[in-house]
Amino acid sequence: YYPDKGSEVLYKTGWNKNKAYIHPNKFPFVNVSLKPKGDMLLKDRHHTLFDVGFIYTLNVVQFLLGERGSEFDKYVSMEDNITFQGEPCYVVTIDYDEYGFDDYTVLEGEDLIAIDQKLRVPAFKILEINKGVKDYFDVKAGDVIKVPNIYAQKVVLFISKKNYLPIVQIVYDDEGLFEKYEYSDLTVNPKFDPKEFTTDWPDYQFKKD
Repeated sequence: YYPDKGSEVLYKTGWNKNKAYIHPNKFPFVNVSLKPKGDMLLKDRHHTLFDVGFIYTLNVVQFLLGERGSEFDKYVSMEDNITFQGEPCYVVTIDYDEYGFDDYTVLEGEDLIAIDQKLRVPAFKILEINKGVKDYFDVKAGDVIKVPNIYAQKVVLFISKKNYLPIVQIVYDDEGLFEKYEYSDLTVNPKFDPKEFTTDWPDYQFKKD
């Protein structure tokens, strides 16, 4: 569950035919069910709801280590005297001067999201630089498209000294700021009531159909 610019999104594996349940809080003012990786839910978004949080960031860094581990020190620097909202942090900067775009031949069954997961480069950026591709699914086997050669030109991570999580993530591409995420009042491994994953939870605003 998460609130999103006035809307609410609820997803639970195996429930609601594996679709996200959304209370838009705007016209048409009725709850709707959308595919998590469908065009409507992905419109103007950098990531799917499955990639919200820290795991995606961890996977990107691990992929970078695997691909360029021998040169990692060349791209990475660290400071340890920074605070964010009063919380002491390490600041890790990954600066990749050779950022650019390579040709990629789409394989059978791949869409831009699958390529994102395979190469650990953002599907949103792939869509942005390939002007002839209209959405995340508008590719077929044999198509040659451009993809970033790494996730971003520069990434700045504020790593909490308390829990070692990247509570600030600032990402730059060839045009400047690409995305930024900040986490506050973060609780690690909280306890959830099972009812929090239902539309009946009293703090939610889902209207009955």
